[in-house]
Amino acid sequence: MTVNEHERYDRQLRIWGVEGQEKIDGAVVTIIGDGPIARDTAMSLTALGVGQIRMIGNSILDEQKFLDVTIKGNAITEYRRVLNMINPNVDIVTVQASLESRTMQYFLEGSNAIVETTNDPRSKFGKYLNRKLKDCCS
Repeated sequence: MTVNEHERYDRQLRIWGVEGQEKIDGAVVTIIGDGPIARDTAMSLTALGVGQIRMIGNSILDEQKFLDVTIKGNAITEYRRVLNMINPNVDIVTVQASLESRTMQYFLEGSNAIVETTNDPRSKFGKYLNRKLKDCCS
């Protein structure tokens, strides 16, 4: 761990030590969705220093502010741009895809955690996401 990282993660190191922070640094978290919950989750994970954050979504934003930065266009691409300002050490991978996309399954593979943030009833109440998770993670 570099001196810079030690300063950045000082509070976390006091809680779970270097070994815990190294585990976080090696983690891969996939976020399904691109609304405010996804954005805020990604922001928190970026600040924590999660090694890789994968974001899956397909929304287009009207002009708005995110942490005093004007964003407009593809939501996850714009979120990535701002999140890289928060912590450039985090690898943020984005894919513009819908819930039905086969591309989504590829991005779920290898995840240590999957955070589902959509308001899509198929993912919340149906078997669709569960089937996708079983296909890639079993």
